[in-house]
Amino acid sequence: MTLGPVSKYIADQVKFTAQRNGPLVWLDSHGHFSALAASLKQAHDEGEFTYPVVSFQGSFLEIMLDLKPHGGGLHKSGLIIHMPGFHRENIRTTPMLEQYRAGTRYEIALDTSIRQAATGLVTPTAIDAFLNGPNATLESADAWLARAAIVVHSELGAWLEQVPPVLVLTALTSRNHLQHDELTKPSSRTLVEGWFEKRLGVGQSWRRFAARVRGPVEEHKSDAHLPVLTHALAVEYVHDLSRAPVVEALVELKDLQPALVKENQKIAAWLRKEHPDRYERIADELEGLLGEQEKDSNPEDLGQIDTFRFEEAKLMKGALDALKDEEWGKALNWAEGRKAQASFWSSRQPQRRSAWKLIAAAAKLGSAIASGHELLETRWLNQAEALDVYARRERFGAWQVDHAHRVLESERARRWNAQLPHYSELQERLADLRVYYRRWADDLGREYARVCRDSGFLPDPNSQQRTLFTQVVRPLLQDHPRQSTAYFMVDAMRYELGAELFKRLENLSGFDVTLTPRFAEAPTLTCIGMNALAGATNAAGRLTLTVNAKGNPTGLHKGEYAINKPDSRRRAMRDGAGLANCNGLSLAEVLIETPSSLKSRVAQTRLFVVHSLEIDEAGEHGTGLHVFDRYIDQLESAIHLLREAGIHHFVLTADHGFLLQDDSTLNREGFGTRRTPKRRYAMHSAPNTAPNHVNFSALQLGLEGTDRHFVFLTGTHVFDRGNQKDGFVHGGISLQERVIPVIRLEQKRRSGSTTLQYSVTTQPMQQIHDMCRVKGTLEIASSGVLSFGGDQSLTLALRAVSQDDVEIQILQVDDANQVGGTFIATASTTFSVFLKLVGARDGRVQLQLYHPGSHDRMPPYTLDGWFPVLQRPNTAPPPPVVAPTPDAEPKWLDTFDDDGVRQVFAFLDKHGSINEAEATRMLGGPRKFRRFSSKFDTLKSKAPFEITTEHADSGKRYVRDDT
Repeated sequence: MTLGPVSKYIADQVKFTAQRNGPLVWLDSHGHFSALAASLKQAHDEGEFTYPVVSFQGSFLEIMLDLKPHGGGLHKSGLIIHMPGFHRENIRTTPMLEQYRAGTRYEIALDTSIRQAATGLVTPTAIDAFLNGPNATLESADAWLARAAIVVHSELGAWLEQVPPVLVLTALTSRNHLQHDELTKPSSRTLVEGWFEKRLGVGQSWRRFAARVRGPVEEHKSDAHLPVLTHALAVEYVHDLSRAPVVEALVELKDLQPALVKENQKIAAWLRKEHPDRYERIADELEGLLGEQEKDSNPEDLGQIDTFRFEEAKLMKGALDALKDEEWGKALNWAEGRKAQASFWSSRQPQRRSAWKLIAAAAKLGSAIASGHELLETRWLNQAEALDVYARRERFGAWQVDHAHRVLESERARRWNAQLPHYSELQERLADLRVYYRRWADDLGREYARVCRDSGFLPDPNSQQRTLFTQVVRPLLQDHPRQSTAYFMVDAMRYELGAELFKRLENLSGFDVTLTPRFAEAPTLTCIGMNALAGATNAAGRLTLTVNAKGNPTGLHKGEYAINKPDSRRRAMRDGAGLANCNGLSLAEVLIETPSSLKSRVAQTRLFVVHSLEIDEAGEHGTGLHVFDRYIDQLESAIHLLREAGIHHFVLTADHGFLLQDDSTLNREGFGTRRTPKRRYAMHSAPNTAPNHVNFSALQLGLEGTDRHFVFLTGTHVFDRGNQKDGFVHGGISLQERVIPVIRLEQKRRSGSTTLQYSVTTQPMQQIHDMCRVKGTLEIASSGVLSFGGDQSLTLALRAVSQDDVEIQILQVDDANQVGGTFIATASTTFSVFLKLVGARDGRVQLQLYHPGSHDRMPPYTLDGWFPVLQRPNTAPPPPVVAPTPDAEPKWLDTFDDDGVRQVFAFLDKHGSINEAEATRMLGGPRKFRRFSSKFDTLKSKAPFEITTEHADSGKRYVRDDT
């Protein structure tokens, strides 16, 4: 069967559709395809076409008889029923209605078929000319396209017909490409321009419009690619818009065929990725020609790709306006869109990326507060209902508002500076959200204080902190007498932080993982809550306080000894569970123990206690909220380490939560003298009836050892204690302070299952202003027999080599799941990490990728090159460290394989600068110098110092920059 190019295209489309969806009812209202259908029927009869074709010839009885061998046309897969003269309306009035409903409709206009078949083979102008001519039939279209699509019989023409447009552009823009000279010859210009018009739709009208866009001076002699590049950007922009463009040159691009649109979009993406500087220059120049388009655009009109700078700018302004109008979803959609697409313009300006992060976090908080208001519309009946409303996970829980608030404040602490775009407006929006959150949190606190007044302070024993050891930990030890349990007692890990840790652990292979809430004791102090976790209740189920000379709580008392330190807590738990011993370490000690030492410690005890003060200490010292995520990372790492050391079960909980304070907090509450109260509670000899207070006797709190009354604030503010600054507080009875997480990990199977070992490979570091990008791929190295099998992903983290004072700020992770200061990479997937390094002084360090859990799963991997460290703001640099003069070449020079390159960098290291003539001699000639120069940005990243390039009449000069 021999068909013309248009007929073949239609036949392939019909065959493909029938193959996937048959039987196929081919509606041909004008009878344009009757001859083709007859040819396909004959080809099937002769064994040259796969599917049978039955055509309507004017008699419904005849076609019914023809369909009978094919099951009446109702079930035959791949059957094609051609219906000339019928469309989707009049077919319904015929005896073929049953077949029509049972089958799949195929309907296409002749001119559409011709246009689609010819796209990419001839120019859009030629297609329009043919379709606008007289008597365009399928037969004439076959003949026309067969003539028009004849390839130019030349070596260059043959090469062009075999390669995609991106490769041709690569050849045009690279003087070293084999085809560059041939493509840029004046004699090839007509051929090349015609080819681009066929494959991309770049016509003469566009070339005239974009003629004012110029590349760099050295490209003017071979600028055939510039109209193509500007055309690609314009097509991407037009087809990302939600409405028609207003600039005439862009209007014409709206009707471009989908196949051509796709090719142009590929070119725009390629240019952004491979030639970002050239993309920025061309996009800015083209944007200058689209003034009317920019002026007429609204944020709602723009799509997900910021082709031009003005798009990202308009969207940011629109997002800020949306925050002001409390349109949280709109603001979040625009902010997340910039994140998902890794907006080109934000990547070129890290301050804009930071602004988008803040906008996204602000929108999430606003949305959460809006949902949180609904939780306060009904009165809670008792403590159990209050706990459910706050800590529920299957539906929206109030803890999610506190989580969103902490994330926003953390992002603000990390990213805020006066150089952010729209600084004043962004500051206003964040200030508004602080007030918005504070009002909600105060309402929540007052509602919960009412519940405590009306239904009593103590919840059901199953929800109390004091019963956790006897109800959860001790039964684990009793039910698994041959297995060990780790009990994590984490200071100030409030419920939302526990929920974040639970999310990371939820799918941990080999474990059943659960998260439940409990109420911490009050006052929410470490000396009460932490010791209550050791099972310190007396026979009456109460806790006995120990107090100092001023009557303030200092710990608990049980039997013959006080419980107030880690060793006394372990003693209480040992006695309470009837164990021979109870060992433990601090979180920091667990992380620095060697695997063999940790395994030895675990083997000596059935209950291993880990105590952690890091979150509370960071909050009290004002280190910065972003470090909380680091300590969640460390808790996760400790679990992995202890798991591989032999721990079978885990229980993680906290002594209390906390509240965050800022300039939106209401005025401080007076109570006696300023020395009388603590930040969130006060003790008094008699009940207090102030309107903003709620008070309970020690007995009502389930406490013994004092006869005083405890007075608590109903809102989120603090008692007036003078000029003390309180950004992080606890001691009160707000749900943020009282609700603590209980995370349980119970082993489902014994150790010895197969798991995977990993390795990682990375590409050279790329520096973008003060931000760096690390690209790498996680690979499966081998499988082995280790504890508790694994999946196809691994948690990774970054650290500075031998530089503990360098802080690594991960700004964004692409193609991996960022979790705090770590990210979860998937095997065989390339990930990108955008980061900034901050330290006490400017400098350069090496970085290491590692798995926080164990070196057994992946050995630490030191990245090639040296990464820039920025001096931490408002920090005076320490005295410079004077390094001893080395006896031999520094080891970093060994990273260069080429002797000449090594000589150049050794010369730079010693003398501070090198000119082009000196470098050319060392490298071995001008050609090698040009190669060195083209790769210099990659090569210089391996040096432990900055290098700048200067240009002079005599050539390039490389200068070491130690400032």
